[in-house]
Amino acid sequence: MGRSSRNSVSLPNRKTGWRASLQIMLLFTMLGSSSACNMPARPDVETPSPDLTQVYATVLVRLTQAAATVPTLAITPSSTSNVLPSPSPTLASNPASPSHTPGATMPTQPTLDACDRAGAGTPIDVTIPDDTIMESGQSFTKIWRLQNAGTCAWTSSYRVIFFSGERLGAPENIALNREVSPGQSVDIAIDMLAPPQSGTYQGNWKLRNPNGVAFGIGPSASAPFWVRIVVVAPTPTTSMTPTPTLTTTQPATSSTPSTPTASPTATEVAPVSMVLTIQPGDALDLDSGELNSGTGADLLYTSHPDGLHRLVPQTGALLGVFGEQRPTPAQCASAALAEDALIALNYIQRYLCYRTEMGDYGWAYLEELNPNTYVAQLEFLTWTTP
Repeated sequence: MGRSSRNSVSLPNRKTGWRASLQIMLLFTMLGSSSACNMPARPDVETPSPDLTQVYATVLVRLTQAAATVPTLAITPSSTSNVLPSPSPTLASNPASPSHTPGATMPTQPTLDACDRAGAGTPIDVTIPDDTIMESGQSFTKIWRLQNAGTCAWTSSYRVIFFSGERLGAPENIALNREVSPGQSVDIAIDMLAPPQSGTYQGNWKLRNPNGVAFGIGPSASAPFWVRIVVVAPTPTTSMTPTPTLTTTQPATSSTPSTPTASPTATEVAPVSMVLTIQPGDALDLDSGELNSGTGADLLYTSHPDGLHRLVPQTGALLGVFGEQRPTPAQCASAALAEDALIALNYIQRYLCYRTEMGDYGWAYLEELNPNTYVAQLEFLTWTTP
């Protein structure tokens, strides 16, 4: 007689896997515990055997519910693991941070614009060195010598501009009279006037390019070049106008004194006045108005490689800048005149006073100057004395 199917349990085969084996082991454990707990207190009472199939199904359902509520734990390597840590980000991996590759050239700070730069010439003060003594109201011509220390040529669109301090009666700006290539030097002449009050006066000047940007001298091309004078009270001068003299005549045969008569006043007698066309190399006689006569020249019109064309006194004549108004004989007689004056016609905008080699005073004024040929029209007047 075969075994009852109620008491038989099918064991899992190999294909069921470890889960089925674990469930069966738990089943038998619970069966044992259930039998021990449900044993009757009285051995003489028989308790029916449990239905194993139903118990197995119940255990399987509870196992499935328990497995669903067990949280899944993440497996992390222990501190002794041989797994290498992932590399941390470096400065070079951040695109917002600067990096430097060994052997590469680091970027340098941008340099200042080397186009417009000026340097001091040799010497920088061609005339009127610092603290030159001037009389109040004295006119003079300041000449600086500057070198183009930049990489751009200075054209006629470049200007010399007043920057700060005392302008000393000079114009606010003037244009360069010629092109100055890099490395070349140029003499810049400006007519000025000493103030009437005593004291020390300084005017600062710069250059300005066609774009309106000012520049000067020094390492950063920002320092100005200047003129500084010391003004003192003028010294008393004696009038050059002769005073009338009285003469008496005494007849030889008469003892009666005659009436005194006044002699003519020796003032402006037949002044020499004209307009002459001169060109570089001409010699001008201001007493007669002759050009290149060979003798008696008072002024020489010279030409220089720096582009300045000057009037230079000759044979003891004196020359100086007066001002914007036409002078009188007394004013030219008391003006500051010099034998070594160098008046650049490129920048002259005022009347000149002079004294000829014959001792006569006069004035000169530039009417016109051709910027290409430097042919000039010069008006002058010389007061002659008997």
